[in-house]
Amino acid sequence: MFIEQTAPAVVADRIFSKLNVQGLNAFSTGSTVRTVVDAFLDERIDILRDIRFITSNAFLRAAESGYLDLLGEDMFGMSRLEATAPNVSAEDQNVLITTTSGVLSDYLPFDNGIGYKVPIGTTISDATGEIQFQVTEDTYLEDDFATSVFVAVDGLETGTVYNVAAGVLTTISIEGLNVTNLGAIANGQDEESDNNYRYRISQAHLASERGNETAIRLAALSVSGVSDVVINTSIYGPGVVYMLVIPEGNTVSPSTVDRVRGRVLAAAPAGSKIIVEGPRYVSVYIEYQFGGVQLTETQQITIQNRLKSRVGALLSNAEVATDINPALVLPAIFEEFPGVTGRVYKLCIDGIPQQNKRYTLKDDELAIFDITVAAPVRAYF
Repeated sequence: MFIEQTAPAVVADRIFSKLNVQGLNAFSTGSTVRTVVDAFLDERIDILRDIRFITSNAFLRAAESGYLDLLGEDMFGMSRLEATAPNVSAEDQNVLITTTSGVLSDYLPFDNGIGYKVPIGTTISDATGEIQFQVTEDTYLEDDFATSVFVAVDGLETGTVYNVAAGVLTTISIEGLNVTNLGAIANGQDEESDNNYRYRISQAHLASERGNETAIRLAALSVSGVSDVVINTSIYGPGVVYMLVIPEGNTVSPSTVDRVRGRVLAAAPAGSKIIVEGPRYVSVYIEYQFGGVQLTETQQITIQNRLKSRVGALLSNAEVATDINPALVLPAIFEEFPGVTGRVYKLCIDGIPQQNKRYTLKDDELAIFDITVAAPVRAYF
């Protein structure tokens, strides 16, 4: 009868045969002595693996650029993360195409037998045309009388420099239509730095066993747009892994969360339940009050637009657990308009007024404009 044996067991059998012990079964499978020897051999294999890792890690500290790539790929099978372009899906409900008159079908081509569509390759850009995105798939209208539709877009260039704050995309290549991005698109990434790549390689040894926390963390960090993750294995009880995704910038799209969930499921122990969530978004409502010199109506509108832009940038850069201070945008206004004075009149978070006109985001919070209650910024003169 054929009996399958592990490599350590085969080695043990060879050792035991040399002992030439007759009439004794002290070394038989399941015996105390056999168990101790098997454990020793397993430990020896682990020690040899650790020695190999320590040796390679000595080179890891000094390796840079191409040499670091060789070390990561050849020894650990781990490649450097490439630069990625910012992107959103239609399900993210971010990039919105609208029309100011008539319906969308008045301006869109008709795909015979299917319906009116926003064609793949349609270009969407900022006002200068320097930052460009393209629609990634034919997007069909749900009905011929629709006046708005969300589309999926990819940036034409890679890197963080092409990430955009909310409201930056304003131009579309289809005449007669308007476009805007309701939220920031901030998941574009630069090529992974030596320091970050070196850290991932250094953790590869700990992640060699499928299912440990390091393996799960590295799986999540391999997704574009993810800065960090917070893992809790006790909040929902045994066998349940809860993960909070911390994004690059202040926006994490549903599609990013889905990609993280997929990577983590592949790395987690079989049968584990995985709960992956992004930060909770708190709505921010701000009112400013201005005085001082008499301003023309044009100057007042200009100040309002400046405030919207600068507050948008302030909130787009506010990561979890950071401070929101709307007063930080005022010095630039005072410099551009000499004689103008002003203050933060009201700051509300989720509709609750903040007495000191400042707010510190919690560890699981990000900020967005409250565009459902009122305009993002109101300026009173």
